[in-house]
Amino acid sequence: VVLVAFHFAEYSVLMAQALAQFHHVLLILDKANATAELGSVPSGDGVNLEIVALDRPQSLIGAFAGANELVRRVTDFHPDVLHCQEAVSNSLVLAMPRLQAFPMVVSVHDPRPHSGDEAKSLSSIKRLLVLRRWRSICDVALTHGEALVTDIVRLYPRLEGRVLSVPHGPLGGPPVTVAPEPGCL
Repeated sequence: VVLVAFHFAEYSVLMAQALAQFHHVLLILDKANATAELGSVPSGDGVNLEIVALDRPQSLIGAFAGANELVRRVTDFHPDVLHCQEAVSNSLVLAMPRLQAFPMVVSVHDPRPHSGDEAKSLSSIKRLLVLRRWRSICDVALTHGEALVTDIVRLYPRLEGRVLSVPHGPLGGPPVTVAPEPGCL
């Protein structure tokens, strides 16, 4: 499993640690986000969990280089599943057409913008267009509550039967050992 998480570093590290109990996992983080949320970039376990932190590009040329690095890391890993946290990263947006060959899971934290002001800004319009694209190409969407499943299916009817509610899990503490449910990855 490749987990791409350019935000929500704490959440993503905990998810990757739980997945690594049963699968080989490559977690790709944004270095600045990981440092801000965790104090530093964590290391993997050397067995089932590899963690890579990429620098956030500061230019369009840097975003293309970041996209190439992201695609290289993912394809070299040969994942069975590519799992992306929804984040508007120029590198991820530019890499996405080349990553569509992999079965894709997208974690949707917020099916709708939180406020009217947020939806009116140019960056939010860009964010909505990017998120709409990811939701239109993913094979499965994950969210954290049945009400959010309903919201996503209402917004993206093609995802009917392919949206799963997964408990969020605790933040701010040590990882919790979990057992997989039947039929999980």
